Amino acid sequence: MGIRQGKSLNHWNYFLTIESDVEAMTRYIEPCKANQETYSHELARLLVAAASEVDVLLKSICTKIDVDSKASSVGKYETVLRDKLPQIFDFKVHIPRWGLKLKPFEDWGKDKSPAWWTACNKVKHHRDTHFAQASLKNTLNSFAALYITNLYYHKELAENAGLLPIQKLIRADDAYFNGTTFVDIEFGINYAL
Repeated sequence: MGIRQGKSLNHWNYFLTIESDVEAMTRYIEPCKANQETYSHELARLLVAAASEVDVLLKSICTKIDVDSKASSVGKYETVLRDKLPQIFDFKVHIPRWGLKLKPFEDWGKDKSPAWWTACNKVKHHRDTHFAQASLKNTLNSFAALYITNLYYHKELAENAGLLPIQKLIRADDAYFNGTTFVDIEFGINYAL
C-alpha cells in the first residue's frame, strides 16, 4: 500500500489557505462599504501575508516573461509588466458573496505603487503610526492581487483547468472566463489569459 503524489502547487495552495482565512475573517467583519476602513491585527496579518506572496510571484512572473529581467521591486515589476503583460493593470475580479468588484492593480503607475502595497509596507515597517492602514479595503485588494498573480504565475494550468481545487470566494471577470472542464472528480476553470 503506497501513496502516490504528483507535483504540489505550493503558491496556489498558499493562496487557498489565505482565502480560507479571509472567509473566516468575514464572520466578524462584514465586507461592505461601511467597513472598508475597519482595521485589526487579523487584517494586518492577512494583508502582509498576501502582499508578501504577491511580491514573490511578481518577481517570478517578470522572470518568466522576460528572461533578462532583473526586476526586484514594485517599481521595476511595473515597468516589465506594463511592457509585457499590460492587461494585468485592468484585471477585474468579483467576490460575488458580498457583491464586491476589485481591480487591485488599477492605480499602479510608473511612480506610484498600488495603495494596498504601500499600506502593507507602512503596516509592516511603521505599525505604531500606520496600523489603521491594515484595513479591510487594503486586505481584500491584496487578496485579489494574490489571486490574479497566481493565475499568471500558473498561466498554462489556469488556461487548462489545472488550478485545483478551485477557489471558493473570488472569481475572475467574465472577460477571463473560458468555460469549465471536468478533471478527475471535479470541475476546473479554464481562464482566458
